Amino acid sequence: MRQRELLLLIVVVAVCALAAHQQKPQRPPGEEGRENSQASQRQAVVGSGPWLLEFVAGRAQIRRKGQPQQVIWSRPTDPASDLRATWSPDGSHLALFQIVPKYRFTLWTPDGTRDYDGKFMDCDGLLQMAFSPDNRYLLLRVAQGFGAFDVDLGQLYSLDLKSGGCKFWEQSARKMAWRDRSHFTYWTCPDNQDSDADHWTTQAHQAHI
Repeated sequence: MRQRELLLLIVVVAVCALAAHQQKPQRPPGEEGRENSQASQRQAVVGSGPWLLEFVAGRAQIRRKGQPQQVIWSRPTDPASDLRATWSPDGSHLALFQIVPKYRFTLWTPDGTRDYDGKFMDCDGLLQMAFSPDNRYLLLRVAQGFGAFDVDLGQLYSLDLKSGGCKFWEQSARKMAWRDRSHFTYWTCPDNQDSDADHWTTQAHQAHI
């Protein structure tokens, strides 16, 4: 008797499980994979202002926070592109630096976009960029040769975002930081140090634009 009851219980559980599976909404073939793929491709660069930059399905786009359907700017991006982006401290300006498939530097503001050119474009990649507190200038550290990425040393430039003028400051800068809207500090590494970049000593330099 117990064997018959156990067998009946197993059959009932199996039937209930099958019915629950059939009632579950089924997605078209491949739909779940596409959804997961899009989620994995969606990356955001968030600033302090009301906008954010997203990379979605081969496009870079800007929209208001909390309003995913209201895209106010968009541009295709190459899958192999090393597109780097930095918001200004107040979140009103966005700098975009792209190496592949072609060199391109773009400044976005709510009033529109502007492309720039300069000697800083002749590089193998971007290490660092930072807006001045008043959004007038941008500091850029760019790598000359892929070995520069390994030791985080790059050429230092400043870009006047109003006039478009570009100025070279240093051949091998380790880092830089703004002090106020027209003064900044950058650090260099003295010559004849060993190859262990993690233990290099640095020297600070003060600069005025």
